[in-house]
Amino acid sequence: MVNEIKEFVYWWNSQFPIDYWWRQKHSIAFGSLVHRDVSILDIRFEFEEYQVYKDISSSTYNPDSDDWLVEQVNTEEEINEFYEGFNVDDWEPADDGKWQLKKE
Repeated sequence: MVNEIKEFVYWWNSQFPIDYWWRQKHSIAFGSLVHRDVSILDIRFEFEEYQVYKDISSSTYNPDSDDWLVEQVNTEEEINEFYEGFNVDDWEPADDGKWQLKKE
């Protein structure tokens, strides 16, 4: 029985190598309800997204350069300009609990 479990562990980790990374990151037990509820595609997306953010090294944002993941530093004037156009009365809660622009 012990050999079968070890063989399964080797097989599982060779088939789904990022599953172990995901379970460690979230402290999720193998085979738990949470583990069974997530898809391997969700895990793969989270892993790739993690890799992208980990690889970001520049701190300068260049518009239209496809560097949208790089941290953007805004001036106080740009921040104030953004908030001048923002009106909390234009928003309403959506059915999923998130906020959305009010429908006309």
